[in-house]
Amino acid sequence: MMEDNYAKAYKEIVEILKYVPEENVNKIPKEMRDMFEAEQLKTYNFQIDTEKTFEEQELLEETKAILDNIFSLLPAIASYIYLFILLSKNMKLVRKSTVALRLLWAVYDFIVKAYTTFVLDIFSFISSLIAIYRLDIKKQK
Repeated sequence: MMEDNYAKAYKEIVEILKYVPEENVNKIPKEMRDMFEAEQLKTYNFQIDTEKTFEEQELLEETKAILDNIFSLLPAIASYIYLFILLSKNMKLVRKSTVALRLLWAVYDFIVKAYTTFVLDIFSFISSLIAIYRLDIKKQK
């Protein structure tokens, strides 16, 4: 029965992703999206109720767990990328990467409604931009 629930959950995810902006869907690895498409229970009748908010949708627990895992991968990947950049000891690369990663973190924090962290990420983003200007751009002039 649990295996059947995952096939149903994949169907729910396929339907949910139809309502998500394409640029956000593309952040999910293509192999994962293809697996949802291939393994979904196509006979399972699930539709998004457009009169309800996302939180009010009647989703399977498996669907919720999969969605949680998808969005938990993003911070993990960002952390590993940043770790390898820090190990490079190339400060110019560290500054540029910090700008990009802080912006990505800010988007993630906003999506998961971590507004305090969102504000801190924005400050870090601005601080990194200032550092790039002062240490990389202004110094070259």
